[in-house]
Amino acid sequence: MLLSVDDMVTESEYYREKLKRHNRYLHGTGIVCGLEITPAPAPAPPAAVQISGGYALGPFGDESSWANL
Repeated sequence: MLLSVDDMVTESEYYREKLKRHNRYLHGTGIVCGLEITPAPAPAPPAAVQISGGYALGPFGDESSWANL
């Protein structure tokens, strides 16, 4: 059986959505590890924030990670 590019894309999307459902329904949303958000040190604009390294799950099961920069 030969798989086309469309078949491979469909398979990839299926597994990505399956992982997002797993994250959303089993683990919920929020910070998994790390990710502290603090006001940016002065002199920064008033709405500036500083984000430490960590890992979180979004409301749709999306994974988000930040490295310490």
